[in-house]
Amino acid sequence: VREYLGKEIFEDTKKEKEPQVGVITGLAYTEFGGTTVPADIYVFWVGSNDFYDSTDNIRSVIEEIDSFMTGHDITKYLVIGTTDRHDMDPHAYVGINKQFADRYGDNYLDIMQYIEYCYDEVHLTEDSYKAIAEAVYDKLKELY
Repeated sequence: VREYLGKEIFEDTKKEKEPQVGVITGLAYTEFGGTTVPADIYVFWVGSNDFYDSTDNIRSVIEEIDSFMTGHDITKYLVIGTTDRHDMDPHAYVGINKQFADRYGDNYLDIMQYIEYCYDEVHLTEDSYKAIAEAVYDKLKELY
């Protein structure tokens, strides 16, 4: 069997027993093999679904992010602001993102300038996702 399947595969990192919200696993790879490693930098992208019914829960969203960071001793992070929704007050996201900016300062990224919606007015275009990815990359390079 080894002749056909090659080197035995094993994981040398600890796996969580239950899925953990916000836990990101990176892949470390060399010419000698690869392994999974916990992320060094955490990125929190706050979705507009958190504010579907009401924008009043902004404080609980911030508390949840803070609690996760405190509980996991996270010091390197980026919080990405929410997008507007076609079924939401068009100016509501401005107040939400201001609260994120006030709370997280330099560790906050407002992505509204990169937003362009598909024909369905719900999902972002591929170009928007690419622009956001580049902005996140640039921001992380600036911070760390």
